[in-house]
Amino acid sequence: MKRKLAAWTAVGFAAVILVVVVAAVLSSQVGALPRRRMQQQLAAQLGVEIEDYPYQSAFPDGYFYSALKPGMSIQEVHAIVRGYAKVLQCGDYAEIYYYYDTADTSAHRFRLFFDDDGNFEAFQGEDDDSRTIRTDGCAAGLLPGS
Repeated sequence: MKRKLAAWTAVGFAAVILVVVVAAVLSSQVGALPRRRMQQQLAAQLGVEIEDYPYQSAFPDGYFYSALKPGMSIQEVHAIVRGYAKVLQCGDYAEIYYYYDTADTSAHRFRLFFDDDGNFEAFQGEDDDSRTIRTDGCAAGLLPGS
């Protein structure tokens, strides 16, 4: 009788552990599903396929990284970079784009740099897990020239 009770206790403990592991895996995916859906909607709005570009999990980074070329005018850049939730202009040389949210802590962000003539110079991405793009001194809106 004691062996049967010990066996059932072990089975019960294993079942509890399994439930906890499954719950942890599912909860980690809850945020990923809405983000993926938002990425697919943005891709449709932009008229592109996510799979055609690098950094698919960080879409739209790969698309913009591929589409934007150094020397493009600010008007050309603004015609390509669309669908954002918020944009900041930083001085007269950079713009920070927010996708999927407007909060610094939860938005997917990247920064574009422009030269003194307003031509595109560089793309800087940001890992969603480590905020490296500073917004000090930035104001809402696009740089002039669009």
